[in-house]
This record gives sequence, C-alpha cells and structure tokens, in this order.
Amino acid sequence: MNNSIGREMTFWTLITEYSIRIPIVQRDYVQGREKDQVKDARRNLLSEMREALKNNNNIDLNFVYGKEVTYGKEKVFIPLDGQQRLTTLFLLHWFAFAKERQFDLANNLYKFSYETRISSRKFVEQLVKNIDTLANIINDNKSLKEQIQNEAWFWVDWSYDPTVNSMLIMLDEIRNYFNDISDLSDKLVNHAYISFRFLNMHNLGMEDTIYIKLNARGRQLTDFENFKAELIKYIEQLASEGKLDKNIAKQYPLKLDGEWADLIWIWTGNNKNNFDRIYMNCFHWMLWNRWAEKQTSAEKSNVQVSKEMNREEYYRLKNYEKYEAIDAKVIKDIYYTLTYFSSYLKQRICAIDNIKGIKWIKDCVCKDSVTYFGRVMLFAVTAYISYNKGNVEKDKEEKFSDWLRVIENLARNTRFDGLDDYIRAICLL
Repeated sequence: MNNSIGREMTFWTLITEYSIRIPIVQRDYVQGREKDQVKDARRNLLSEMREALKNNNNIDLNFVYGKEVTYGKEKVFIPLDGQQRLTTLFLLHWFAFAKERQFDLANNLYKFSYETRISSRKFVEQLVKNIDTLANIINDNKSLKEQIQNEAWFWVDWSYDPTVNSMLIMLDEIRNYFNDISDLSDKLVNHAYISFRFLNMHNLGMEDTIYIKLNARGRQLTDFENFKAELIKYIEQLASEGKLDKNIAKQYPLKLDGEWADLIWIWTGNNKNNFDRIYMNCFHWMLWNRWAEKQTSAEKSNVQVSKEMNREEYYRLKNYEKYEAIDAKVIKDIYYTLTYFSSYLKQRICAIDNIKGIKWIKDCVCKDSVTYFGRVMLFAVTAYISYNKGNVEKDKEEKFSDWLRVIENLARNTRFDGLDDYIRAICLL
C-alpha cells in the first residue's frame, strides 16, 4: 500500500486492489434523485466525465478517503467520504462492460457492495450477476430502469429503497451521456482519464475522528445498527483478550451483514420494516437464555430482570452486560446456530422452513411475545448445534431430532408459572 497522501487512483485500480464496502453509517446514494438541484449536479458531473472520456482528457474527482481492513486474505476499503462518486463510477463501469460485453472484467464488480440496506446490497449483486442478459437491453429505446424492474430477479420491495431507485435513474442518465463513446471499457480500465485522490485514513491514524464526523452528518443509525456496532467492538475485545477464537471474531461482521441477514430477510415476509426487530430478537432471546443458564439456582428472581427481558427498548449492549447475559460462550452459540441455518439457505438444500429445529427459532424471533416454553425450545436448539460447533451432519440429524422431541415432550409437560420455572428448566438441560 502506497502511504503517500493523496495517491492518484482510478475506480478500476481501487477495486482491483480492494473490495469496496459502503458502510451502514453512510447516507443513501442520492446522485440519481429527481430533485432539480440534484439533477443539475448529476448532469454537470456526467458532462465533465463524458468530456474527459470522449476527448482523452483528465478529470480529478477530488479526495476519496476511508479505512482499510483485512478479513483473512481479503483487503477491504471502507469509504468514509466519496461513497456517492464511487457508486456513480461503479455504475459507469457496469454500463461500459454491459455495452461492450466485457463480462470477464465485470466479475471484478462483485467486489463492490453496500451495507446500508439488505435490498441495496442484493440489488448490486444481482445487477452484476445478470449483466450478460441485461447487456441485450442496453441499446433499447425503453428506460433501463423500467426494464430492470421487470426482470424476474428484481424484488418489488427494492423499488422503495432510495439507493436502488437512485441507481436505476442514474443508469438511464449514464446511457444518455456515454452510449456513443467507443472503447469505453478500455478508457476506464487502462487509462486514468477519471481519477481521484485516495487517502487511507488508517495509515494516517485519523479514522475514528472521521467516523464520528460522518456519523454526525450522515443518516441516523437505527437502534439495531447501533447494537451491531457495539457488539462488534465487544467481540473484538474478547478476541484481543484471548477469550474468543480470532477467526470467529473476523467472521462475525461479515456474517451479520451477509448470510445471517439473508436468513432474517426471508423471515420478514411481506413486511420488510420488521427486519431490525426480528434480527434483534435472535440476539435478545439467546442472550437471556444465557443469563438463565448461568443462574446457580432457581431462587426467587428479581422482578426487574423480568421487566428488562420483556421491554421493547432492549437495544443497548450495556443492558445485557449489566445482567451478565453476554459472554464469549453465547457469542459462539449465536455464531454456530445462525451459521448452521444460513448454510442451508446458501446451499439451497431444502425449503427453509423444513430445516430441523428452525421452527423454534422462528417462533421466538417473529412473534411479539415469547412463552417460557418457546424460550426453552430455543435453548435446546442452540445448545445442540453449539455443542457440535455447527456440524450437524446427516449422521447427527437423527440424534438432533430425537433430542428436540424429548425436550419438547418434557417442556410441554412442565408448568411454567414464572421466571423461576423457566430458569430451572434451562439449568436442567
């Protein structure tokens, strides 16, 4: 990595060297919005870029800065400023590769992703994945936006995502400005006609300051997004203290915004606004089960604990730390459990609702209230999966079914009059 301040880079050199992830603290992509002021700014930018590419001139898009992180062998650049320009450049490269059928080059665009919303991330993935078929409509007179929205892979809900909608509008604008430029892919990939000044704030020791400023002027984080940020810091601390496997710690943020989020997305059904609530419930009830597991006896429990357990405003990590409901063990329990279920989704082995044990998790996370019986069954599921470190292969599936059947029979024949009975049941498993 060149540590010089203001290193000149193109989008292509950046995405070749790094994966690019737009973080959740960023605002939505706005350069495609239909407001007059945005239209003028957009068209001025596209006009300047067109002039540079058409006449082999240079245009400098100013500074793009952020931080570099490493996940295994993958180097990731997280932009803290420049997201809007990078997204526009991503769309321009996508258009060029589609127009000129440069599908091998387009594979590199998989390294660009959004973490602001699941719908934004999935749309970007599908846009790249389906570039070969979309290439056939580039020269049609019809709107690219309308044609893409009519594709079988395009979810209707995505139209309500302001980032996706803005991207679709921008694609139509890009076609208007760049469709007549020949060798567009070559000019973007092999020349620095459009460049920016790249700053790695990690190397400059400034990323925390920039992050705070960005969070103040960017979009407001949801309660669950704040919880995730606190959780990731907590996990990093556990790993640094040697209490948690470093590989699990590295995988957590990827899975939180990746395959686990995909699983939760399916459970939201027709109401995508429930995504945060359902996702949070996954953690909430597993954490409180851990609290119950750690009780040495079923003494009369604090009434305040019951209130904390059932209140709606439970999104701060400190609430769980206060009652010692979170530790390295439950972090691993959650990791193995959600990874186990999401692996079925990833491999498309069977219908998601047919996976053994998933009913008990879904019942806990999707309902407004959860019975003690439901919490005990959730604990039975996570205990078995975590004990086997997520490796519930075919030879263990029958034992898994037997385990759940026995626990269900016992739990259904147990009278739960309150928190103490729930604690006693958890401690006996």
